[in-house]
Amino acid sequence: MFIDGNHENFDRLLTEYPDTVRWGAPARRIGKNIYWLRRGQIYTIEERTFFCMGGAYSMDKYLRTPGVNWWPQELPGNDDYHTAIQNLQNHDMRVDYVLTHTAPQSLILRMGSAPDRHDAELTGFLDWVWHDAAFRQWYFGHWHRDARITDRAAAVYMDVIAV
Repeated sequence: MFIDGNHENFDRLLTEYPDTVRWGAPARRIGKNIYWLRRGQIYTIEERTFFCMGGAYSMDKYLRTPGVNWWPQELPGNDDYHTAIQNLQNHDMRVDYVLTHTAPQSLILRMGSAPDRHDAELTGFLDWVWHDAAFRQWYFGHWHRDARITDRAAAVYMDVIAV
């Protein structure tokens, strides 16, 4: 299972792979045992709930070619945010785990980095989730480092974390 980042080939992901329902929510089947967990969905896996929100801005976008190694779908759209809000509200704003590609603005600042203005809508939305949702742990990977940021949040790059 994976959530999308910012360098995915969305042309392929959105057209070549079938929609399905897995773990109680929409997913795309990429291979026999490979699934893309969709933005804004909440999955129940082994009695644990996972809120997923992929996407991030590519800081190196100016070096990339649209449709070849950059896709505008790298950032969530209004439908993704609407789906996320609706699903969180349907779960009383409570999940066990939050899985995102990038991090909330407040965690980006805690890591000593500056939030990118191109990512402000997404990282601001994630800040809302950070403050308004109840969860055990939050994991994100966009920052290419392994680091415990708070007692409830970690940047994950090479580490494998059992939940």
